[in-house]
Amino acid sequence: MALSQALGSVTSALQTNASRVAVAAENIVNVHTEGYKAKGFVQETIVTKNANGDFTAGGVRGLVRTPPNPQEVDLASEFIGLTVAESAYKGASLVARTVDEMADTLVDIKA
Repeated sequence: MALSQALGSVTSALQTNASRVAVAAENIVNVHTEGYKAKGFVQETIVTKNANGDFTAGGVRGLVRTPPNPQEVDLASEFIGLTVAESAYKGASLVARTVDEMADTLVDIKA
């Protein structure tokens, strides 16, 4: 995986989890709004197949969905979603830091 692909994966992970947090925030804010039904969030992995038949990591994306049987807001589930997003942010930041260190090492090797 090239450094640019790794950074692309980091970027998509950060964007996806920002969306996850936004959905949770909207659900939490509307917990006492009469008639409001919780929105759902689904994360998908993006994998593409190139001309050689090899698979390439493409990152992740998130989709906001209204469940088939929308329910009232469940605060416990929303906080679990926020905890998942926090862990994903931490993981993405570690990958970004590692890519930065790899790039620095490559520059040092070329110098």
